[in-house]
Amino acid sequence: MSERAARLRKFHRWVEERDGVFSRAEALDRGLTKYDIACGLSDGRWARYLGGYLLSGAPGSAKATVRAALMRSGPRAIATATSALGIHGFNLNLAAGVKVGDDVAYLSVTANRHVELGPRVVLIRETDVVTSATWIDGIPLVDRDRAIVDALRFLPADEARALLHRCLQVRWITPAELDHWAQRLRGKAGIRNLRAHHLDSLAGSHSQAEALCVRIFRRAKLRGWEANAAVYDAQGLIGYADFLFRGARVVVEIDGREWHVDRERFQSDRTRQNRLINADWRVLRFTWDDLVNRPDAVIAAVNRAIR
Repeated sequence: MSERAARLRKFHRWVEERDGVFSRAEALDRGLTKYDIACGLSDGRWARYLGGYLLSGAPGSAKATVRAALMRSGPRAIATATSALGIHGFNLNLAAGVKVGDDVAYLSVTANRHVELGPRVVLIRETDVVTSATWIDGIPLVDRDRAIVDALRFLPADEARALLHRCLQVRWITPAELDHWAQRLRGKAGIRNLRAHHLDSLAGSHSQAEALCVRIFRRAKLRGWEANAAVYDAQGLIGYADFLFRGARVVVEIDGREWHVDRERFQSDRTRQNRLINADWRVLRFTWDDLVNRPDAVIAAVNRAIR
């Protein structure tokens, strides 16, 4: 093997570990020549990609898009929103058929930074662009809370709601933290969206189905309920009821369309329900379809149970 072939093979191994993306400066720093770069482009081994180059055959993943977009977005650019969340380890495939981010790269950049990078890159231009970064796999990221907040500000409404309820459920953010960010980012782009999501979080509901149930209860002027309330028996904590009518000893459980679908959760729900019944609690269960198509029947059933 020639010296040049060995040099290129070593370089390709390094690039593969970086999602197939590299810059011209990185190639030169790692020993390639300008001739190597020109040959790589002409023979199709590499292709120009946003602010850098991409190995031919590489999938062009969301992470690769972030890396390449950062190369053209200025030294103060930093990944945020779902781009940062995915690298922080948050599963953006929330459930079957429910995904947020859609492989779009979200970058926070300075307000005066104007560069066109195509439809897969969203530049959030702000005067207070984040300057302190967390670095993971060589990518600068905002911290987890700021990533969630930016996603809530700029994602389409349905995706943002799905993300919010999942983040609340796994305790990646709290209503109090959302309120802090809503105050801190007052006057910024997307603040109305953030405030609306903060109000949604105050309902005490951790799923879209439960949030819908809150609205149904409020429209019906139903009184005496608590959301996500702890319930105990002689053995200790049974769990957290979706809705609890403590005085009537009635528990309302919501089988949402997104989160109550895995085997472990299914078994846990049934074990908890048996303990509730044995502790003399009445348990009502409603589905997403009940809430959307039969809200009056839901209210009627709850009223019969609590009277």
